[in-house]
Amino acid sequence: MGAAVVYFYLAAILSLVAVADSVDKAVVPGDRVGLDAIFDATDGQHWRNNTGWLSDSCWCTWYGVTCYNGTLGACASVYAIDLSSNGLRGSIPDKIGAIQLMVSLNMTNNTLSSTLPAALFKLPRLQYLNIGLGQLTGTIPTAVSQCTTLRELSLYTHQLSGTVPSLSELGELRILDLYGNKLSGPLPSVSSAVEYVMVNNNTFSGDIPPSVAGRQPKSSGRSGVTGWRSRSTSPTANPEPKSVGGRKFDESL
Repeated sequence: MGAAVVYFYLAAILSLVAVADSVDKAVVPGDRVGLDAIFDATDGQHWRNNTGWLSDSCWCTWYGVTCYNGTLGACASVYAIDLSSNGLRGSIPDKIGAIQLMVSLNMTNNTLSSTLPAALFKLPRLQYLNIGLGQLTGTIPTAVSQCTTLRELSLYTHQLSGTVPSLSELGELRILDLYGNKLSGPLPSVSSAVEYVMVNNNTFSGDIPPSVAGRQPKSSGRSGVTGWRSRSTSPTANPEPKSVGGRKFDESL
């Protein structure tokens, strides 16, 4: 084997190593597919702010989208989406699961209906999910039980029904807010790491698990909730954020 051939293979191997080292910052092809699907499924043409969406510009510049630090000279992968209070109407599309490296999603205070897609809870790095104040129906997908990276699960004030899937394996969970739905059956246990639980205004039955009892706010009304007010879970600027609203992102995920 000639020296030129050896050099070629060596260069190829080094190139692959470099790409592997930066894969979490590089572009995931599905990001554009997922973003376009969100726009189409939630009447993006009539959002309060849709600056940049569906344009040819890098999606990192689109309203509400924050990306990882760019590498390889390309538009980087989506890190977080914040479209709270932005006039979204419609459903959350299954194709949101194509945004594989997303860490935070905030769609609170919109007119979202239909059901929660299971694909949302299969995102391998999702830590913060806030989709409060809307018209979602159906059940919470059982896939949430395997979303072990979750730190916040806020699905308050919808029309969600049925039982809550097991949450005992969500060891990173810190905030659970299911207030104001039509959820029923037994309330599941949560990890001892959970710091805040709001489950009032549902039709749960049975005993309150010890892991939940000591973490409920004293007031049954949302106006009386204290100690946790921030709802802005999505980063607002590049470079890659380390924390938002006092909450740190886990960079090891």
